[in-house]
Amino acid sequence: MLARYQGNHTIVQVELAVQNWYFAFLFVQVFLVVSISRTLTSVIRTISKTPSETPNLLATQIPKASNFFFSYLLLQAFGTSGGTLLQIVGLLLAALLKPFNTTAREKWKTAISLNPMQWGTLFPVVTNLAVITLVYSPIAPLILPWALILFSLFWIVYRYNLIFVLDPASDSGGLPFPRAINQLFTGIYVMEICCKYPSASHELD
Repeated sequence: MLARYQGNHTIVQVELAVQNWYFAFLFVQVFLVVSISRTLTSVIRTISKTPSETPNLLATQIPKASNFFFSYLLLQAFGTSGGTLLQIVGLLLAALLKPFNTTAREKWKTAISLNPMQWGTLFPVVTNLAVITLVYSPIAPLILPWALILFSLFWIVYRYNLIFVLDPASDSGGLPFPRAINQLFTGIYVMEICCKYPSASHELD
């Protein structure tokens, strides 16, 4: 709804706008806020007084949250994959709507209708997980096996769903993919900040 108020009228434009804003929200809320939440007051005070120390501060605080993101990746790997395969909401809706389908046409439409594929909300979640993996791969390499499990399960689940379960609501022409690739550079930039400043490795020691 907000994307339409922004001035996007076609479904593809709405999906692309949602992809941009949702990724920004996830990156700030899931990654940055969690990484610096323990010392949020001191972080705000330091940034307000000496903004030039922001990269050094991020390099110091981000590695401390590595254990949380190990658990987060595992939760996403098994929780999201299992929920996507089970399709509990769709199953409940089909059971609830079945008594209201009185005509043969309504029953046929319910039986053959597939859930729409919403790229604007799928890509940001996967991109944010990839950004987390990129940032922590040199800091805490133990995240790589969990990321391998996560993206392997996602590949199996979404390959199956895109063939049998979901139906694209519109033909985006593959536009969300290069946008997601560009958003991955956010993770590369943050990774370079964390590896550039020696205080990060000193804090981990």
